[in-house]
Amino acid sequence: MAITNTKESGFETLIVDYLVNNNGYELGSNDDYNREYAIDTTRLFRFLADTQHKQLEQLGVNGNELKRTAFLNRLQGEIAKRGIIDVLRKGVKIYPANLIMFYQTPSEKNPAAKALFDKNIFSVTRQLQYSRDNTHLALDLCLFINGLPVITCELKNQLTKHDVEITTRMKLENKDSLSIRQPSRANQHAAQIYNTLQFKQSNPGMRKKSVVPHWRNATIVYH
Repeated sequence: MAITNTKESGFETLIVDYLVNNNGYELGSNDDYNREYAIDTTRLFRFLADTQHKQLEQLGVNGNELKRTAFLNRLQGEIAKRGIIDVLRKGVKIYPANLIMFYQTPSEKNPAAKALFDKNIFSVTRQLQYSRDNTHLALDLCLFINGLPVITCELKNQLTKHDVEITTRMKLENKDSLSIRQPSRANQHAAQIYNTLQFKQSNPGMRKKSVVPHWRNATIVYH
């Protein structure tokens, strides 16, 4: 008889395995994540190179560290001002290029749009070390679209007396001025009780894949 892993790490593994094996997500790592800008720069630049190579050439970010840094600073400013979702939906204008940051869900009769939509990169990173100053701090899970964080998750286990209130307090106490935990950085910050996760669609334009199967008695707090 198989032994169920009732630790938070077991729940984390269950979610990640489903996303990667059933929903086509990529598994990210802390090496991909740039804590200075709160972005998975590995997948951001891969997405842009695959879909908008000419625009990247116009910006001159390939092989030029100064221009690459200037680009990331401008993108960071747009995210801080407009929020992740608006940047994903409307893209960014960084002279002389207009960049698309997410290809919207196409109609069934538009194969060209579907081909572009399929180039979106959905990814999940476990134990994301998000803080620039406190490298021991880590989020249980973070979900990205084209390198931009959209959902952060803290998983708590009722068996160890951890609850949503504890998670919320931890979040408030561990804020960083440029942290992924800031409201403009990730669209949703969720605290889940172990084995009770149930995500609901809140952005119709991003309905590529369900996040995980529905679980009973869902307990979710968004900040």
